[in-house]
Amino acid sequence: MGTAYTHFMHPGTIPMGDFQESKFDPLFGFEATGRKTREMEVTELQMDNHNLPGDRRDFCAKPLMEWQKCMYENYPFFTKCAHYTHAYGWCEYEDYVVRMKEYERERRLMARAARVGPERAGYKVSAVES
Repeated sequence: MGTAYTHFMHPGTIPMGDFQESKFDPLFGFEATGRKTREMEVTELQMDNHNLPGDRRDFCAKPLMEWQKCMYENYPFFTKCAHYTHAYGWCEYEDYVVRMKEYERERRLMARAARVGPERAGYKVSAVES
């Protein structure tokens, strides 16, 4: 049905929030091929120099900075920046798709943990010193 119904009827089977760290090993299910890590293309200093607000400091900061620079240089002829506008919109779309895939992976792993038990579910294993 919906997320609220599922959260009420089956607590612990859906992830809550975007900022919650995953309980599962990030490489669980990717042992054979590995997994590509996402890297920021710009540094904090570059974002500070560009005066980017906190909610815009994500993986799409570089196309946003290029778009803003183009808008500044070509004022008032913003149609010259159509390519940068499209690149920033496409980056935001791809970021959204990646976050939804991560949410779906987390949800499925939580359902698997409820079904097969936590010992076989792929939880992160912390190093225990003896």
